[in-house]
Amino acid sequence: MGCAAFDKGTNEPSRFIDLKSSESGLPRAYTGIRDDYIQMQYLRALHPHYADPDLNPTSVVTGIQMVDPDRIHVWAWEAQPFPAFLGNAALWSDNVNYACGHWINGCAASRPLSSVVAEICQNTGLMAYDVSALHGVVRGYCVDDVTTARSALQPLIMAYGFDAIERDGVLVFRTRTARLYASVDSATLVYKKRH
Repeated sequence: MGCAAFDKGTNEPSRFIDLKSSESGLPRAYTGIRDDYIQMQYLRALHPHYADPDLNPTSVVTGIQMVDPDRIHVWAWEAQPFPAFLGNAALWSDNVNYACGHWINGCAASRPLSSVVAEICQNTGLMAYDVSALHGVVRGYCVDDVTTARSALQPLIMAYGFDAIERDGVLVFRTRTARLYASVDSATLVYKKRH
């Protein structure tokens, strides 16, 4: 199973870019943006689905689940050394495919932003938190000298644009969006002249 790291990649998870392949193509509604997060979310959704015996029952013939979770493999995992192969086109002419989201090399060590924030909360003893509205991929984060959870979270808040809000005794983390929740009629505004 797998999905290229394309924006809207889950629309057609079998689509990928490889100019040497007759199967090369882009998914429906693709906007031209690389999206490592959708690739991660795809894998995070499918594996638990097939591991659940209620959703993936055991065959009465074989005695194993219809889709054996132990035999699920993720494409496209390359044996080429990451990141060395990216800069060596003389040896690996298909290295340009990496930028198009074809492989997961270098992505497997990334973590969801929600899990990094949850770990910081747990390490400081905070258990009443909600990270379900956080979205993003953290490719690396090192905290070398922390005095407070706030100092550990602040660089992430600035880099990923999310808020921490207290609601009914729970610290809620949520990604900021640019959606408009209300509109204001300009006729209702009061203008003050400056002298």
